[in-house]
Amino acid sequence: MAIVGSVDIDDLVEALVASLQEVVPDGYRVARTVPGTQPGHNGGVYYLAPDGSGAGTYYDGFLPADVLAARRPVGVQDHAAVAALARHALDDLQDFLAEETTDPWPARSGGRWPPARAVLRSATLQWWFGDPDHPDDRGRGVVVLRPVVLTALR
Repeated sequence: MAIVGSVDIDDLVEALVASLQEVVPDGYRVARTVPGTQPGHNGGVYYLAPDGSGAGTYYDGFLPADVLAARRPVGVQDHAAVAALARHALDDLQDFLAEETTDPWPARSGGRWPPARAVLRSATLQWWFGDPDHPDDRGRGVVVLRPVVLTALR
């Protein structure tokens, strides 16, 4: 399935941050890291605990070098990488919150932590924790994030 158009990396990361902020526990923050502020990284998403500790998901390794160097926007050829970046951000957020709170996050489902999922359907990034066939089944301890419509980021 072809997804038409391209998006700016900064706009994409801002949209990811906004969606993630909606699901983190009270007192925790999600922020965008600015390229060059974390040595060896080009930027990404950063998770902050109430005590000031934090961890990040960086888009190095997910997106091509010419996108990271701002020589071109995220294009159709990069959309699989966008889903992988979103899934990795969910995994990192889950690990960070579980370590910080010493509780599983999100809630356990059937004795296991629900896995992170992210897919692009048309021009919309859908991402959630839990069953890949039922992304909106909140009865199973699933957290569904607000979708990111890539065409709205242009």
